[in-house]
Amino acid sequence: MADPGALNSTDTAVQQRLTALSFTVVLADDNTVVVGDTLNQELVFISDSVNEGALGATLCDARAPVIVAKAALYDEMNLTAAGNNGSEVNQTSIDIIDPAQPMAAGLAGTVPLLTGSNNIGWAVTQPGAQQVASITGDPGRITIFGYPASANITCAALPARRVGFPLAAGAALTLEGWRLFDAAVNWIVP
Repeated sequence: MADPGALNSTDTAVQQRLTALSFTVVLADDNTVVVGDTLNQELVFISDSVNEGALGATLCDARAPVIVAKAALYDEMNLTAAGNNGSEVNQTSIDIIDPAQPMAAGLAGTVPLLTGSNNIGWAVTQPGAQQVASITGDPGRITIFGYPASANITCAALPARRVGFPLAAGAALTLEGWRLFDAAVNWIVP
């Protein structure tokens, strides 16, 4: 989910990675997408480059699994309560808080996520979240997390798995970052 006519470097890298993972990538414009566009899709990825005002809660009821990279949309996507999300600026690393969780990709401790400083999205998750990683030194600000299908969070039960994954526009993932991304994709689409 982004502007198909103006993909940034992060959007292009994600598109290439999903293609390498054997997904057929269909680009959708954040200004015109409707929840029906997600029918029969194996996975929906909402880029950090989307127009938050245009997309809002449009895909909240998507039946497909959804990875949300834009922390400002976590509350609209029922991943957090209103105001329980944000971004930490000038970051490169995250702390793995549950190395046994499959989305941790076998990593532990402080892990380099980005090749250069950028924003890393975070959330104060709802009960039932599978918390994987946090802002370095701040275990209350969760950066990678997931909810199973039917998790009762905020105002509704989720129709499919959801993942929050911190991938700001213009960010480039390290090798460890791509391992975490792949693990999130494998967890959300078993």
